[in-house]
Amino acid sequence: MLSKIMLAQPRLPQEFRCFSLDDPLGKHTSKLRPQCIHQRLAPIFLALRDAALQDPACAQLWTEIAQRRARNMRDFAADLRATGELRNDLTNDDAADIIWSMNAVEYWVLLIHERHWTTNKFRQWLTDAWIRLLLQNP
Repeated sequence: MLSKIMLAQPRLPQEFRCFSLDDPLGKHTSKLRPQCIHQRLAPIFLALRDAALQDPACAQLWTEIAQRRARNMRDFAADLRATGELRNDLTNDDAADIIWSMNAVEYWVLLIHERHWTTNKFRQWLTDAWIRLLLQNP
């Protein structure tokens, strides 16, 4: 999977490259492009999340999406561990939880819509935060 992550990003058009390959995490994050994905899907995810409170079918779908996201973040954390770059004091589950929470649509909406950050500022900040929180030698 790591090789797929590392190879996928160079094929993306520049406007969808939310992490630079020069960034320590950039080579690993081609599938974690929150500002690219959330810009289009945030309204849908938030509507589904809210509908899940009242509708059992929406609740089931929201749960499936949340579980899939968590599973993907665990895979990503394991891929980072395999590189030797993930901090030793973090378990894979801890790293996955950090990535999962900060990669959530709710997080993006708070900073972009509520605090009026630009997508570029969000990208730069998230990259810096993940590097500092997750990697051994930031």
